[in-house]
Amino acid sequence: MKEAGYIPWSPAHLMDARIAVSSSLHPLWNITFINTDFGISGTSQGIYLTPHSSRLQQITSGSDMTMTDDILNKAKVYGRGNLILGRSLTEEEAREHPLWLDLADGDQLRLDRYVEKCFRFGKDNFGYDAMMGFLVPLDLVPTERMVVLGNFMLKGHAYGYRFENAFLIGTKCNE
Repeated sequence: MKEAGYIPWSPAHLMDARIAVSSSLHPLWNITFINTDFGISGTSQGIYLTPHSSRLQQITSGSDMTMTDDILNKAKVYGRGNLILGRSLTEEEAREHPLWLDLADGDQLRLDRYVEKCFRFGKDNFGYDAMMGFLVPLDLVPTERMVVLGNFMLKGHAYGYRFENAFLIGTKCNE
């Protein structure tokens, strides 16, 4: 990311930008995948979150993103069995989903406004009653990845997978 001269936006920043847009036709809502600076890793036991990850902000093509014990100890951890993962959510489930709340920087009002707009646009454009799922990798060794937010055709899911063709929206670095 930094090689390209940009620091990726946080999911909360992207949520705010999408909330401010009045049309579902705006590119912010229609880019297939958008990378963020929010790190996620998943093993069979847990989900590890690294919000505003300095490692992801400094990532280069040669970066090793294996999570060391030091990084894992600083990460926010959820038990996999305590979360709804791998399927689309109802609007109520999306509003109450702890990982989505973390993406909103813990701001319930931000999340409520984002969910409302996602579901309105998703219903109006595609007839969706469920969307905004959370798809997390299942690694043997925890590997930090960027949370990637999808568009409406992809039901607005959040992905913890690596997408080579994901779009980067960021802030220009001063270096």
